Amino acid sequence: MLLSDIALLPADADRATISAYLTASTAWTLTANSHNSHIYRHDGANGTFRVFIPADDDPAFAEDSRLMCAEAIDSINAVALGLPANVDREALARLVQIVDWTRTHGAGIPDSLTADLLTLATGQGSTR
Repeated sequence: MLLSDIALLPADADRATISAYLTASTAWTLTANSHNSHIYRHDGANGTFRVFIPADDDPAFAEDSRLMCAEAIDSINAVALGLPANVDREALARLVQIVDWTRTHGAGIPDSLTADLLTLATGQGSTR
């Protein structure tokens, strides 16, 4: 897994950013629309993920929308990192930080080394 292959969302991504990401992604399928949310699904080796995003930016539901978006971002980032749906959210946040740090401060680190680091950090390989 190379850093350039990983498309993560920032923790503060808004509804429009999440929607654009999911619409452009081949890994996610829009499965349902309602008057208040859109449901996307990902079926992969690490399980089935479903994310709900608000259909609009109605201020009456701002808190609910913020929570929906936060849960969607976690699921999207877990899929991008090849992690299961039941990944610990704190561990996921740390892994996202590692990827972000490596992208911004890792100039000169060989792609093979960052790929190995991410493989180990996400539990998809071993040092043996």
